[in-house]
Amino acid sequence: MVSASYLSLAEIRLIKRMLLFRPRPTNQSILAYFTRPGRDLNHRIIAEIEGWRGAGLTPATEQEARAYMRAASLPYPEGHDFTANGFHATGLASRVKGLLHLDWWPAGQGLFSTGAITSGRSKPLTWVFDCGTDSGSAQMDVALAQFADRQESISSREISLASISHFDADHINGFVKLLALYPVDKLLLPYVPLWQRLLALIEEGIPASSPLVGFFVDPGAFLAAVGEIREIIYVPITGPDDLPPPPEVPPVPSGPSSEDGNLAFDEGKPQADGLDDPIVYSSAIRARFLRPGGRIRSAFWEFVPYNDSKWLAGPPAALSAKVTPVAQQLVDAKTDSNRETALAALEAIYDATFGSRSKARNRISLFLYSGPVDPELELGPYFASHLVGLQKNSKRFSQMYTGDGSLKTKREWGEFNRFFGPGDRLARSSIFQVMHHGAKDNWHVGMASSLAPAVSLFCSDPARKRPHPHADVLRDFWQHHPVQVGTETGFHLQARLYR
Repeated sequence: MVSASYLSLAEIRLIKRMLLFRPRPTNQSILAYFTRPGRDLNHRIIAEIEGWRGAGLTPATEQEARAYMRAASLPYPEGHDFTANGFHATGLASRVKGLLHLDWWPAGQGLFSTGAITSGRSKPLTWVFDCGTDSGSAQMDVALAQFADRQESISSREISLASISHFDADHINGFVKLLALYPVDKLLLPYVPLWQRLLALIEEGIPASSPLVGFFVDPGAFLAAVGEIREIIYVPITGPDDLPPPPEVPPVPSGPSSEDGNLAFDEGKPQADGLDDPIVYSSAIRARFLRPGGRIRSAFWEFVPYNDSKWLAGPPAALSAKVTPVAQQLVDAKTDSNRETALAALEAIYDATFGSRSKARNRISLFLYSGPVDPELELGPYFASHLVGLQKNSKRFSQMYTGDGSLKTKREWGEFNRFFGPGDRLARSSIFQVMHHGAKDNWHVGMASSLAPAVSLFCSDPARKRPHPHADVLRDFWQHHPVQVGTETGFHLQARLYR
């Protein structure tokens, strides 16, 4: 039996807040959050905290206590990871800049990942990358409910940035439900010309009667009609000279400011082949375009997207001339019959050009880097739901989201590597989502050793008839802490960040 003094100051602050909850939790339920092997706490501790122990400490905030309780299913969270002055005893309080939350939710064969930066001095900065599944709507409902619990635990009432990597159903079919839960400040989409979006629509096998047809015609207007989206930002196709600038080193002291939850972005102009696109002149919501090589950022955090769609960037002029009038018929169609006629005509044009099984859609996908603006920011104490290779005090903890992107060819890998070279962003991306659920056709041998991630995330359902990940891909990442994010288990990480 250990004494009450075994509790840290941060843990006492958390307990003091839990005692203020109404209805009040029982002593046993409170102590359950702090009991672990080698520490069996006596109920008298509660009486001491209600009385004299920790009399000079203010209770943790409700947000801090709820975040700690939400993490209780993970191995032994530390109180100082959740309270603003948890480092009081070690003198590190002034260095703590925020708490990082990363979650890959168990959506099965699909992808639904979220992140957040919280600080007691500003509203949370939250982001979502893809939201969909092929494992059934019930699976998506469970993942969304878990995300809602996370949002409540950090007192977040909106999504700062939502990003859709590409237009496959298993990456987008949860967005309508997501928008019913939270407003989105900025929605990030890869710019894909209309003719190419319609090719993906046909290959996805979506019937003319489906409401999702409207998504492919004008994705921004479709989503804005079902929820609140304040801005839509399209990412143009990345050219060989479109490199992002290195992250700036902010003046010391750095960290979240009162504007941390507000994101700015580098605005550009539409691509030349997009000037006649319905998204540009849509009356539903204004389309804005990111500058090539541009970033979306707060004072503390940055997002750097990469759109490698140039493998089919410019269709032959003859194809474009054929597709444009038929695409307009689809845009103007008022009935399912008219839409079916237009889709059939488009399918015939594409089959004549590319063949009947072109598999184009899995080559279109937005990559997104997520990491600190300040390259000197360090990873503090953390806990994760799985064994990972992250090191405390490391500056290498950024995330690379890849959707269904391809890095198989020498050209794809070389240009991806070059784009994320400034500021060593790729080298700092130790949390890596493996492309296309671990498909062999999107990967090349030796990729894992080149990236050397601290955790490799495979978002898939291995129980499917044609399962992912492929054995060769999994074998390549075997020494780099692979994690299967499936139908039951997600991946979760929380960490203090300090400078």
